[in-house]
Amino acid sequence: MNKINDMLPANPESRNKRRLSRHTGKWLSAASARIPAIVLLISFLLTGCASGSFSGDASQPSSGNAYQIEDGVLSGDGATLEFEDSDDAADAVMTVLEPDEDEAPDGLASDLFQLDMGTVYEDAVTIAIPYDGECPVDDDEAELVLGIGTTVELDAGGADTFYTYIPADLDDGVATAEFTPADYAEMAVHGDASTGTSAPYKERTSLGLFWITSTYKDGGHFKVYMPLQAHTFYLDYNERCALLDDLEAVYNDYIGKGYTYSKRSDWPMNVTLKNLQTWTQYATGTSGALGYYSYGNDGAQGQIYLNRSLLDNGYTAGALNPLLAHEFFHFVQLNYVDVGADLLWFDEATATYFESTKMSNAVPSIVAQYKELIFSGVFPEDNTAANGYCRMPLIKFLAGLRGEEFILNAYKTAGQGADWDSTLNSAAGPPAVWTADFYQALVTGKVSDYAPFTIYSNLADGKASALGTSVALVMPEADEIAQLLEDGDPVALGKTTLSTAAFGAQLAAITIDEENLKLLPDGTDPVVKLSGADGDLRVFAIRGKNVQTASDTGGGVSLKDFKDATGNKYIFLALVTNLSDSTQDFEMSVEVEPFPTLDELVGVYNDGCMTYTEVFISDALRAEAAAEAAEPESDDDSEDDLGCDLNLDIIAAIDNMEGTSQYGQIIIEKTGENTGTFFMKTPEMDEAGDEDDFEPMTFTYENGYLDFGVIEQDDYTTEGRIAARYGKNNDVVIDGTFTVVVLPDEFWIELRYTGSKPLETT
Repeated sequence: MNKINDMLPANPESRNKRRLSRHTGKWLSAASARIPAIVLLISFLLTGCASGSFSGDASQPSSGNAYQIEDGVLSGDGATLEFEDSDDAADAVMTVLEPDEDEAPDGLASDLFQLDMGTVYEDAVTIAIPYDGECPVDDDEAELVLGIGTTVELDAGGADTFYTYIPADLDDGVATAEFTPADYAEMAVHGDASTGTSAPYKERTSLGLFWITSTYKDGGHFKVYMPLQAHTFYLDYNERCALLDDLEAVYNDYIGKGYTYSKRSDWPMNVTLKNLQTWTQYATGTSGALGYYSYGNDGAQGQIYLNRSLLDNGYTAGALNPLLAHEFFHFVQLNYVDVGADLLWFDEATATYFESTKMSNAVPSIVAQYKELIFSGVFPEDNTAANGYCRMPLIKFLAGLRGEEFILNAYKTAGQGADWDSTLNSAAGPPAVWTADFYQALVTGKVSDYAPFTIYSNLADGKASALGTSVALVMPEADEIAQLLEDGDPVALGKTTLSTAAFGAQLAAITIDEENLKLLPDGTDPVVKLSGADGDLRVFAIRGKNVQTASDTGGGVSLKDFKDATGNKYIFLALVTNLSDSTQDFEMSVEVEPFPTLDELVGVYNDGCMTYTEVFISDALRAEAAAEAAEPESDDDSEDDLGCDLNLDIIAAIDNMEGTSQYGQIIIEKTGENTGTFFMKTPEMDEAGDEDDFEPMTFTYENGYLDFGVIEQDDYTTEGRIAARYGKNNDVVIDGTFTVVVLPDEFWIELRYTGSKPLETT
């Protein structure tokens, strides 16, 4: 699987798109609208261009000897094409191509012919090509066939020819086969820039005899074709069978996920191993496509092409599973939505997601090529493949949030005719609800390979401008800070404006140099604030791989213990998410705020909330509980080895607490000039009548913080600190965490308390 990723080209335009039908611009829109029998190819956009006989203006035959039709028969270099209706084929031209050895398609055993026609020919044609050679390898499965090629020329430049093989009869040195050109032809339209008109369409196919070997298992859904090259045999029968087994596993995997293949009328699906077009990158050297899914009129009658270079060293079971999962899912998609009615970015995002599920590192390298595009919004404005690859992490996040079946539900809904906007809102839920959580998961590496420390470093160095910017804090003199706070005015330290796309995000690295840090009074914590009701603000405190997250609950985000933390190598990264459906400019500021007096804090907070933000039970404790559960019951009254009353049921119950919340009234009372008590009363206490069993916690109030210190209990210790700030609605808000430690480094729980209370008016 690593071999697959290592071979991916770095240039965004270079990796095989697999879905060419939606990338070919004028070629597709003009041709597919007119020719119902046309074979369309799904692939990556390739840069560069094909060489020799396979390039040039598709409106003209390629160089070589060209022959005209006479009496319904085209004859040239010993080959003949006989048409049933000579009138419809009157302008047919056959050209004998002369490709160089390195340009010749794999397995070619005869001359290569190009058939150009001025009209769509939908009747049968019989071709006869002289052949007196022998099979180049000793293989009982090898056969001589007619290869019918479709050349796809891309708007971005480049071309490749893909062959479908049909049986040929060899008799007395002549191979014959029958086919219908319209079933295989390329349609090329040629615009006139001066008039804006288009020249007549040309129908084109490439024809030749090929030696191929094929492998198929009875009852299977795939047949592997391998064109042969003289004196070269690169994949033996057992290896081909291993590939067939992996393809069957992919087939069954999607069936197991609930997908159906109702549009497919003919099995097996062909899988052809061939040299795929290569091109030269300006920086990365020569690269090539890995695979393609090509399809017929309704999208589900296609076949898969794999680059034979992936198999030059043989095939090991499972080696191509990520690629197979990606390519086959394009077929799956087209069993639900029609060609032209699908959503390109979503197709590539979901296919790349399923590719990632077959990988050990879970992030295909194609994602990294476009990863910064994800910050332009969870649902992109431009429907491109690049915007799909970078949104693999979004699909991973939504699969975790809604369940992986949300993908299937989306395709079902779209297949029933719903527009894609309503489809995605229905399947994923309104983006305003989950967008901020997604970007947090993205930035912290939960669904991506992003590292917060690296993001911060890049932004601080003026790099990665697509992700955001940096804010350098500048401190006033200490006496100026003191005077501003005494006057009730905030102390501005730095600010920036972040232009953020609809349901997109931007980041800001908060930096400070040593001299400015010295000027910050001890115990003073700057607050990060955000303007605008549609913005979500989160701040990450980062040291190495340790990342702590704080969210704005109405009064900004305090950079807790900022001076000491910065001295201890912590860095701070702000994430701003736009929760609206239009681009917004958010001003993010960092300031030292005047904080409420203790008298202003005293009272009842009716929206009090306590959330179990994190639960930690060590693996060792879990293993001990599991071992004790497996032992027979004993009458031994000896002390529990766990050191606390933990068993598997209790552990499960504690695990389930994480992320849950309790609501009630938070009551703050004043007991001295800068001391008081803190108590949370819940409805459950009233029902049980046990309020008197709980004692209020005492705190000291200083510099805007309720500091509880370390509270010793019989079986545990509690340490907590809560920030108090002025809110946005003439109120005060509190927000802070407590850590309950039952066993140091073994068992602890983190609790977050939040609440708000209106300020008294005078």
